[in-house]
Amino acid sequence: MTLGKNLENGTTQTEYAYNVAGGLASTAFYVAGKAVEALTGNFFERRVGMPNSGYCSLIIKGDDLDLDLIADTLKITASEKRKKGEIINSVIGEIQYDFIRFDEKMSGKYNPDKTLIALLNKLMDYEVFLKNLSVSACVYIKCYVQSDYAQIGYMLSAMTLSKIAQLGIDLELSILSWGGVKKSKTKKKKKGK
Repeated sequence: MTLGKNLENGTTQTEYAYNVAGGLASTAFYVAGKAVEALTGNFFERRVGMPNSGYCSLIIKGDDLDLDLIADTLKITASEKRKKGEIINSVIGEIQYDFIRFDEKMSGKYNPDKTLIALLNKLMDYEVFLKNLSVSACVYIKCYVQSDYAQIGYMLSAMTLSKIAQLGIDLELSILSWGGVKKSKTKKKKKGK
């Protein structure tokens, strides 16, 4: 019996194997979800409906960085600065490189594209400085999104992507989802009425 051979209903054994595996995975996720739901009670019900939150950051890390010079050159107040060997906390321990981060946060409903544009507009005049710095350091932008929903989506504009490409900076997206589902506001009709 070979995996390419057709079964009686016209499905190949490979297709059949994929369908079975997909069904098993789907069932496992459903069971895991129900277990979490049972353990957390109405936790998700209280959290769902809260707005998404987040921020975007320019992050620079490397060896022997002059963190004050970087902040002064970019004319942005650093959100966090650490020198190599500095103890972060008892769990993480000491940092392995020099590190500086500049956060951009927007008030109101979180929109990564608008937040990114606000940060990028502050950086565009320093394109040459950032490109020169990226030769000896790791320079990138990180967007962090926290959501109550299991599935979210955002669109980045062509202008945002163009500015990121012009600066030659990598983009990292980090999403924390609580996995909630928005409840429908419509009540189900009872049968027979």
